Amino acid sequence: MNQPPNQPPQGNNPQPGPYQPPSYTNPQSYMNAGWYQPPPNNNPQAQMYPNGQANHSIARPVSVATTFIFVSILLYWFFTFVYPNFRAGSTSTLTPITTAADTLNTFCNALQSHDYQTAYAQLSSSDHQFASEAEFASIMDSADKSLGGLTSCTAFGINENNQSGVANGTLSLTYGNGTDNFYNARLANEGGTWKITQINN
Repeated sequence: MNQPPNQPPQGNNPQPGPYQPPSYTNPQSYMNAGWYQPPPNNNPQAQMYPNGQANHSIARPVSVATTFIFVSILLYWFFTFVYPNFRAGSTSTLTPITTAADTLNTFCNALQSHDYQTAYAQLSSSDHQFASEAEFASIMDSADKSLGGLTSCTAFGINENNQSGVANGTLSLTYGNGTDNFYNARLANEGGTWKITQINN
C-alpha cells in the first residue's frame, strides 16, 4: 500500500545527536592563499609616505628659513630703535647738564690746586683768548708766583640765561701778598655744558 504524498515514511526515525560546530579555519590562511584583499587606503598622507613615516626633508629647510627671518627682524628692531635710545640715556646719565656756576667753581678750584689742565678744560674749545693750554698755564703760574701764591678763588654774581645760552659771572682771586683781583667771566652753553669764552678785568 502506497503512503500518501508529503508524509514522512513510517518507521523508526533516528534521533538528532548533539550539535557539532563547523571546523574553524584561520583567516590568515585565506589571506595567504590570495582570497582576501584589504580595502584600498584613501589617506593621502599614507599614499605619499607608504612606510608610515612622514618625510621631513622639505619641512626642515622651511622651518630654518622662517626662524632666520624672524631673528633678523628682531635684531634689526633692537639695533635700530632700542639700542640708540639706550646709548643716549646712558650718555645723558654719565655727562649731566652743568650750570655756569659749576663751571666757574671747577675753574677756581683747579687754579688753587695748580691743576691748570682742568682749569683750561673749562674754557670754550673754539672761543677764548688763550692761544694754547701751555700759554694759559704759563700766565696763571707766573701770576701765582709773583703775587705770593693764590690763596682764594671765588665765583659770584652769576647770571645764567638758558634761552640765549649766555652767562656772566665774576671771579675774585686773592693772593698771598694781599692782592685781590676781580675778573669778569663770560660763558656760553655748548651742548648742555657751560664753557668760559672770556676772562677780563
